[in-house]
Amino acid sequence: MWLFHTEKDGYVSGIIHSETEKAVELIDALANITRIRTKDILERRKSSTSLMPTGLTAGLSVAELTDLVAFLTTLTEVTEE
Repeated sequence: MWLFHTEKDGYVSGIIHSETEKAVELIDALANITRIRTKDILERRKSSTSLMPTGLTAGLSVAELTDLVAFLTTLTEVTEE
């Protein structure tokens, strides 16, 4: 997860969806895409915070966690409706 500081939007965080010389697109925890122009970025840093809620796996068995990870690895593309 990345944290970007911009003058206009303040702090914006998410996973980098795409990046060009002109802009960075982030996906947040709700799958919303935010586009930030490169020239508007004041600071950029890798966050130590995960998008996964704390304690989410506490109630899962090893088999359930394995199934969850297997499922998540199949998710390769975000589509807009």
